[in-house]
Amino acid sequence: MPTCCIKNCRNRSSCVFSDNLMFYTFPKDTDLCRKWLKACGINVNSQIKHERVCEVHFKTEHIERQLTKPRSNRIQRVIKRLKKGSVPTEFLNLPSGRKKRIYSFPQSCINKSQKKLIR
Repeated sequence: MPTCCIKNCRNRSSCVFSDNLMFYTFPKDTDLCRKWLKACGINVNSQIKHERVCEVHFKTEHIERQLTKPRSNRIQRVIKRLKKGSVPTEFLNLPSGRKKRIYSFPQSCINKSQKKLIR
């Protein structure tokens, strides 16, 4: 079950809304792999094994769509592939989704009857 390695990105393959979402593995070319690591905010010297990046982090012009060859018993489908030299550039600094909500009311706005309800 692949998940996106970008910090605070919650895309994963088991999500209901990600039926057509593609996850791309890091390239084998060392120079391009370093560019990916730098863009993703991962230490360049770290070993990557199963990390993947979802298609949301690539520009649409970096993804090419191809139809599969027609076969007798299968319907044609669309295959999404990255163009050579593509680097993730979109939505790399996602804000954290978990934030505490702190409500503070000035004491002058709260009367005695409301204080009883709050407790």
